[in-house]
Amino acid sequence: HMVYSNKGPGYLGYLNDLTGRRVEAVASYLALVRRQPENDSAWYNLAAIAVEEGQPTNAAYAIERVLERAPGDAAALALAERVEGIERTSPPPPKTRRICRRARREFSDGDAAAAIARLGAAAWLDEASPLPHHFLSNIHYLAGRPAKALEHARAALERAPNNPMYRRNVAALEHDAAPEMEEAAR
Repeated sequence: HMVYSNKGPGYLGYLNDLTGRRVEAVASYLALVRRQPENDSAWYNLAAIAVEEGQPTNAAYAIERVLERAPGDAAALALAERVEGIERTSPPPPKTRRICRRARREFSDGDAAAAIARLGAAAWLDEASPLPHHFLSNIHYLAGRPAKALEHARAALERAPNNPMYRRNVAALEHDAAPEMEEAAR
């Protein structure tokens, strides 16, 4: 795919994508933009991957981050035009499930950070699937972060509004996260 920059802190993401390790590439770029939200190269590469994967919401979000800081950037503007023309495609469900199962094994093996990174990548690569958000909600809840768990439970419910388990999870987490959210509001 088009690469805005293959140098600097995003090089690991670039190498992972170049070698066909797309999940790891997305996880690397997402980790980088969490640490450096102003990293336009990482945002651009996330947008390019989302375009290639048929994920228009994520592509638009990422390219907007670039254009906020560099409104005249020719490469970003060209990619933004491509974003407008793509239609959402869903990866085969077994692919998303396979990524989520691997993340669950990583979590069971005690590597919560790797599981969260993998699930974040799964959510990026399949923006319509509730499954990565459901697993992220569970992991954050078990880690004692009910507000973060609620965020992902709501994302799962938004993607599958008729799922009764997701509705129950949101209701329970709204109760559990209330003290944490009240504290954060102060």
